[in-house]
Amino acid sequence: MKHRTALLAAGLVLAACSDPTAPRSPRRTPEGPRFDGAPTAQQLFQRFVALGTSNSMGVQSAGIFRGGQRAAWPAQLAARIGSPMSLPLLQDPGCGPPLLPPLAADLVLVGAFGNDLVTAVMNTCAPLMDGVTLPANNVAISGANAHDALYATIETEATKNARVGLLYSRVLALG
Repeated sequence: MKHRTALLAAGLVLAACSDPTAPRSPRRTPEGPRFDGAPTAQQLFQRFVALGTSNSMGVQSAGIFRGGQRAAWPAQLAARIGSPMSLPLLQDPGCGPPLLPPLAADLVLVGAFGNDLVTAVMNTCAPLMDGVTLPANNVAISGANAHDALYATIETEATKNARVGLLYSRVLALG
């Protein structure tokens, strides 16, 4: 009788410790372990949209250009996962071309041409590369904040600052 009681108690303890919602053990496939019904990283990443500011957009050396956009963390994450990611890639020289080393050279140019050079360079914003369709998976905009993510449009930003409105138009779809 003691043995039956002990067996019954042990069975109840084991049953109480089991969790019907616990994760399933992976099924082995030639590609590696896989959980039945669980989406792959590539499947999850198909719906991924990056929001952010300069780092997410790919700003480098105070400029926004194709190479920086491809080196930004969202593009690098997509490449690591092996999933395509659409980017609002700019034609050269970009939006506000990057500063060139040595920075003294930039200062010499400013000294020679004055603020007109700074204005011309900072107001330069090349169009998107051929084949880019907006909106892209990366809608990060340098200088944007949480309020902008909810309320800013190309039109509202252009009325405040033409350069910022132009930058928004390179990332967001009209409409």
